[in-house]
Amino acid sequence: MYIGASIQAGAYSDEVKIVDEIDKPLLIVHGEQDQLVKNQYIDKLRIPRLWGRQVHIVSGAGHAPQWEACEVFNRLLSQFASELASIR
Repeated sequence: MYIGASIQAGAYSDEVKIVDEIDKPLLIVHGEQDQLVKNQYIDKLRIPRLWGRQVHIVSGAGHAPQWEACEVFNRLLSQFASELASIR
């Protein structure tokens, strides 16, 4: 389903509510030059379970840091997963 069609059909979740109420650690990796989601928007979110108490901004990356800076993304994801695994 296309994003526009899902929005029009009301088939989407309230991401602001989700990140505010999530009861698990949350990793957010954001491209510094993201063309779709502005840093100012993310800065305003209340994210109580944010891993490392920060949104991880990837220099030089746009909307897809997992592809544009895969080494940085994979390192962060590995650290996040390792930390969660050690908690259990």
